[in-house]
Amino acid sequence: MKPILEKINKPEDSVFSCFEFTGKQFQCPYHFHSEYEITLIVEGVGQRLVGDKLQGYSPGDLVFYGVKLPHMYQNFERGIAHSRYIQFRSELFNEIFKITESHLITQMLKKSAQGITFSKADRLKIIPLFNAIFEKPKGVPQLCGLLTLLDVMSRMAKPHFIVSRSYTQVSSSKGMDKLQKMIHYISEHYSDQITLSQISKIGHLHPQSVSRFFVQHLGKSFQEFLIETRLTRVVRELLESRKGISEIAYECGFNNLSNFNRQFLNYYKKQPSHYRKCQSKGYLF
Repeated sequence: MKPILEKINKPEDSVFSCFEFTGKQFQCPYHFHSEYEITLIVEGVGQRLVGDKLQGYSPGDLVFYGVKLPHMYQNFERGIAHSRYIQFRSELFNEIFKITESHLITQMLKKSAQGITFSKADRLKIIPLFNAIFEKPKGVPQLCGLLTLLDVMSRMAKPHFIVSRSYTQVSSSKGMDKLQKMIHYISEHYSDQITLSQISKIGHLHPQSVSRFFVQHLGKSFQEFLIETRLTRVVRELLESRKGISEIAYECGFNNLSNFNRQFLNYYKKQPSHYRKCQSKGYLF
């Protein structure tokens, strides 16, 4: 699938803008753009696809996207979706970033090609600076706020990279809408037993081509993506409800508890019960 090139609605000579979105669900298809982007989820719970990595998001989720890194957001349920995001073009600080004092920011910009997230402790330092930019007058005050934000972010000791190092964007105009439609179908029917035949009809592909299509564009098979989708739903239930683990597993499409426990351990490196105990209230995925 060739991600949609998003055209940003802003003055032609503008290299830096702040945006805010509020609605019942995020209108964010699989897309990329020529700007760097820092996105903060203020309200909403769902899953985001960044390059080849599917993960859950919830309030407080903060991601730094590199130039042309494909991404999308999907709500688990319609309700309130609220995000703030800052976009800036690479030429904004071209001269500033050539100086020695800004080498950490320069390194971070290069690493943002993999998508960057931060620990909960780091986000507690970053988010107030991020939000403060929206309250500043446009122009130089906001630019100074952004430079301060990038400096603080670049000094965080252990940022987390989202996509795998082996990920490469694949261009295919014929597959423009196929992956989007199949992902949406999986998101809506994850608890059902989705077959290759069913998903192939959604994507207008031969059943034998489905997994190859997913591997080509996401670096994982259809079955692996389906399991990841179910696991993100399991995590939400583990942290938001008091249901038993076996009940949650069955509701999220796992019919074999042994297989479910094995898949969960492989993906999250913890048993479901341990994962539930380790997470705090007001969780972040």
